[in-house]
Amino acid sequence: MRIADIPLAPVAPGQPHPEGVVAGRPGTPVESERADAASVVSDRPYSSLAARFRERCAAHPLRPAVEDEEGVLSYAELDILSRRLARFILERGYGAEAPVGVMCGRNRYAVAAMLGIWRAGAVYVPLDPVLPLARRQTMLTSCRARLLVTDARHAGEAQRLQYACPDLQDLLCPDVDEFEQAIESPGELMSQELWNHVTADASDGSWKSYFDGKPLPAAMLQELAENLVRKAAPGPDCGQVLDIGSGSGTVARALLGRCTRYTAVDLSRNELDRLETLAVATADGPVVETHQMEAIDIRLLPAGAFDLITLNSVVENFPGYNYLRAVLTHAVQCLREEGALFLGGVWDLAMRPRFLDALRSHAQEGGDSAGLVRLERS
Repeated sequence: MRIADIPLAPVAPGQPHPEGVVAGRPGTPVESERADAASVVSDRPYSSLAARFRERCAAHPLRPAVEDEEGVLSYAELDILSRRLARFILERGYGAEAPVGVMCGRNRYAVAAMLGIWRAGAVYVPLDPVLPLARRQTMLTSCRARLLVTDARHAGEAQRLQYACPDLQDLLCPDVDEFEQAIESPGELMSQELWNHVTADASDGSWKSYFDGKPLPAAMLQELAENLVRKAAPGPDCGQVLDIGSGSGTVARALLGRCTRYTAVDLSRNELDRLETLAVATADGPVVETHQMEAIDIRLLPAGAFDLITLNSVVENFPGYNYLRAVLTHAVQCLREEGALFLGGVWDLAMRPRFLDALRSHAQEGGDSAGLVRLERS
C-alpha cells in the first residue's frame, strides 16, 4: 500500500467533512465547509490522504493551499505540480517504493515534492539543507536514491551530491523551467571586499601555499604563466584576449606581451588599477580595457569579439556548476569563430580526499591547520 492510500480517521455518517467534502462521496464539491451532509449516507468510513487531497482540490481549486515567503500555490496549482512530479517519477521507472530525496527550504515546493512522491508510490526522504553536506551524502548513499528534488537555492549542493553519490542519477528543480537556469548565488569567495583585501599589498596575493600560507615562489608562478601561454597562445600574436579573473601578476603580464588588445575582468579594483597603470607605462603595449564585475557578467561584452578567452585558476571560486555552465556559454558567445577557450587550474574533485589527508597530516605534524580549514570551507 502506498503512503498516500493509508486510511485516515473515519468520518462519521451524516457529519460535515472536516475539509468541506461530503463524507462517503469522494470528489463531490460543496459550496461551503458548513454544507449540510446530514442526508448523505456514508458508504466509505475511511478516506486516504490522496483521496482527501483530490476532494479538497475539487471543492476549492482556487483557494491557497500552501504559502511561503515568496509565493502561494492554490489547490489546483499544487495538484498540477504534484501530479507532474509523480508522472516524472513513474516515467523514469525507478521501481516500486523507490526512495526519492527532497532537499528544499521550508517552502511550497517541498510540499509539492512530498505530495508528488506519495502519489507516485515512492518513498519520501527529507534532507534538511542545514545538515552538513557529508551527512546528506550518507543519507542518499544509504537509501540508494536515484532522484533528488531540490529548489534553485540548493541546486549547487545538489550537483555536488550527485557527483558524490554513485546511485543518484537525476536532479529535479520544480521552481525553474530547466535545471541549468538555477544559477547559484555567489558566495564569500566571490566577494569584492575579500579580493580587494587579498590583493591590497601586491599582485598575485592569492597565490599562496595551502600548507604554510606563504606566497608561492616566483619561479613557480613563472612556470604557470609559461604553461598557459604555451597551451593557449602558441603563436606570436594571440589577437584580442579576454582574461576572466585576470589579476595583474605573472600570468596577466605574460598574456599582455602576446596580444593586441587585452580585456581584463576581475573582482579586485586593486588588480585592475595596476593593469591600467602598467598599460600607461608601456606605450607600445596592447590596448588594455578593464571591468570590475563577476565572471557571469561577460554576457554584457560584445559577441564574437575575442580570439582567446582564459579562465585560469578562477573556476574553484564559482558557487556551482550551473554558474560555470552559464559563464562558459557566455564565453563561447564572445569568441570569434576560430577562437579558443582556455580553462586552467581546475581542481579534480576525485583528488580532494587525498589532498585533505595531506593537509591533516601537515596540521598534526606542524600544528598549522589554516590550510585545512580553508579547503574544508570551500
